[in-house]
Amino acid sequence: MIIRSLGRVPMRDHILDLAHGNPRVADALRESLDILKRRGSEALSEMARDALEGAPLRQMALSSAYGDGLGAGFASFWKKYQDMQPEERTEFNEKVREWFGDVV
Repeated sequence: MIIRSLGRVPMRDHILDLAHGNPRVADALRESLDILKRRGSEALSEMARDALEGAPLRQMALSSAYGDGLGAGFASFWKKYQDMQPEERTEFNEKVREWFGDVV
């Protein structure tokens, strides 16, 4: 989806594309990337900076340069999610749906 342009050259908003056009999801992803840019490992900070500057995040996430770091972060999240009590998981899922709708 093209949503902005610099001068005459249109830019694709890869983050909004990745969020399936949902601006709330895209904003949350941008916020997360900004945190990674400031606090992540050197490799993830570089990836986040590049993504925020318009590089295609999906391609970067699949690369060997960044995939391991992203995989480790997801593994940590997934372990915490699985360790939640059923009520906690239900509450978490409801909050995610409330914040982001049916996209996730």
